[in-house]
Amino acid sequence: MSKTELLRRYQILGVSLFIIVFGISSITCSNLGTSPISSIPYVASLNTPLPLVVYFFALTIVLICLQIVDVGQKRDNRAKG
Repeated sequence: MSKTELLRRYQILGVSLFIIVFGISSITCSNLGTSPISSIPYVASLNTPLPLVVYFFALTIVLICLQIVDVGQKRDNRAKG
């Protein structure tokens, strides 16, 4: 994969995350409720001055990084076995 293709994919990921985050923030601010995945950032935003968008974006990045680590460990285990 070329560097321009990789950059384009990261840009699409970033735009997609912002769309998801603002959608969840809109739903929460309109008092329609929160989903289980957005409840952790929602509670954090209630107790600190940072908005829900910041916490949800950070949580999403953390989950993506954990998934990358998990996939790497599975790949290493298959190579050993």
